[in-house]
Amino acid sequence: MARVVIKTRWGYVGIAATRLGITRVILPMSSREHVEKLIGDAPHDGSEEALALAQEAARALRNYFNGLHDESLRRLPIDLRCIGNVHRRALLKVRDVHIGETITYGEVASSIGLRNGARAVGRAMARNPVPILIPCHRVVRADGSVGGFSFGVEMKMKLLRHESKMKCTGKRHDGHKAH
Repeated sequence: MARVVIKTRWGYVGIAATRLGITRVILPMSSREHVEKLIGDAPHDGSEEALALAQEAARALRNYFNGLHDESLRRLPIDLRCIGNVHRRALLKVRDVHIGETITYGEVASSIGLRNGARAVGRAMARNPVPILIPCHRVVRADGSVGGFSFGVEMKMKLLRHESKMKCTGKRHDGHKAH
């Protein structure tokens, strides 16, 4: 099965994958059992390719939660077959937002051709199945406030603070400078 639960400094993280890409990421929680329950219904398959992708995502996420910039998070394939076209376009646009940067809901909407589409973008971010890989926590309101987050506003702010420190150190796991 291509479902993996790992322990990080922040708690237990769940990852599910198919041979086409990562299908679900469950952000850190204190209970392994709770993460296993949440990841249990995620699309996955038992292929070697899916297991390799889940393990690669697990390594990259462990680096991330240890404060190491891991560029492979942006390169891992993601399987979004279960996501509608408009939401998929919004999610893929947000994947381009780098660590230490933010974008507004309205800017995402405008960039994918949705006039007055900030709310639609908000709904897409709320349904993001692969947080961190698609960094929906980097999407903020036009006034600069953080807005909502399916894992809670506190987690969103914690992730943004965590990334601001990563950006400041310029460290990546491969020794290159962060952008």
